[in-house]
Amino acid sequence: MEEIFFSHLSNLIAEKTGVRIGENKKEIFLKSLFSKSNIATKLNFEKYTLYLKERSVQFDAEWKLIFQILNISETYFFRDKTQIDFLKYTILPKLIEKNRDQKKIKIWIAGCSTGEEAYTISFLIQDLLLDIRSWNIQILATDINFDSIEKAKKAEYYNWSFRGVDNNTIQRYFDFFKDKYIVKPEYRFYIKFIQENLLSSFLRNEVDFILCRNVFIYMEKNIIYSILDVFSKALKDNSFLVTGHNEINGNIPVELSPNIQNGNTFYQKIILKNENYPLKLEARTNKIKPSFQDKKFKQEKLNTLINLESESSLLNKALILADSGETLEAKNQCKKILYINPKNYEANYLMGQILESESNFSESINYYQRVISINQKYLEAYLSLASLLTLTNKNLESKEIRKKGLELFTNDETLRKEYETKGYSLNSFESFFKDETATWV
Repeated sequence: MEEIFFSHLSNLIAEKTGVRIGENKKEIFLKSLFSKSNIATKLNFEKYTLYLKERSVQFDAEWKLIFQILNISETYFFRDKTQIDFLKYTILPKLIEKNRDQKKIKIWIAGCSTGEEAYTISFLIQDLLLDIRSWNIQILATDINFDSIEKAKKAEYYNWSFRGVDNNTIQRYFDFFKDKYIVKPEYRFYIKFIQENLLSSFLRNEVDFILCRNVFIYMEKNIIYSILDVFSKALKDNSFLVTGHNEINGNIPVELSPNIQNGNTFYQKIILKNENYPLKLEARTNKIKPSFQDKKFKQEKLNTLINLESESSLLNKALILADSGETLEAKNQCKKILYINPKNYEANYLMGQILESESNFSESINYYQRVISINQKYLEAYLSLASLLTLTNKNLESKEIRKKGLELFTNDETLRKEYETKGYSLNSFESFFKDETATWV
């Protein structure tokens, strides 16, 4: 009976937010909810669902709390240096060159949270466009959380939003007043913040670039597909979508063609005129009908992206397939790598991630443990393993992994600098390892 009432709660949240809490995220969500909500701890699922139904999604404090729990990803300026550099030196220059004649660019920051990401894009594009006053630049930034949007509009930030950002950069883009930093007016001019559910967007063939990072954490494959379909309809032909790393685990609309460049995956909306274009990109499982796309065409397409002979190329191929939801094919590529080199820790880690997404927790744990035995300084494995051990109620083992991760992280200055360069928050690492109940998603 409890399962039925939780299903009703999950359906209500999905209806109001567009985010469905999958089985593999249920325990994580409930732990966060019960630790933060006094109301949820006092009511059963049936009464809590009725309580939420009677309240305004936009203004009620309990709904705001749920939004905060669902939007757990951190945001700060210039987050993930590798991907920011990819945007700065690859995607945005492509946009500028593509639109140079009409001098018009429209960008959508989907799931903008408190605005750091939208302003970061404004900084980058204005640095690239020396003649920006002669351009029509529009940056639409949306988020479902009303409080986040209101904070973004104020453009006022504190030290926590500048992890890893040097003082010269801060002085360039911000004015300092009392204890806060305020985005300079010229970088605010082109941005419009709107509270919006991603599934409610009616943009059609008008967006040149969509950035949507760390939004899909709690979403099931059908919800992710629906949002990607919204993105596909919003994009102009040959325009771009960039998401967070390894976020898309499910079917993708046929118009969105996955590409990889310098280790970064992005999607480009293609024009379907040739019958040889794939009709569907979907996971190969016994529950899903296989793709009818021309196999020769698909193989040729992948071969143009990578050299199949090297481990790194095979890994890139596996990442593309995993991002496209073709997890069985991705696992096959990982197996090829591990046949060549059983100690390839990145392939072992990707196998662990895929198995975890399939709820094969015991095998996933084995792969994460193998990664640590191969490369004791690969912190991602400590994070994933400790989280999964906590999720499966193996708390003593999780505590031991956290202890080892914290010792490694604390005692190795070079390693900390390496992960800071990658765009990770060092404070988040430390907090995670110290909190025996924290999960990393």
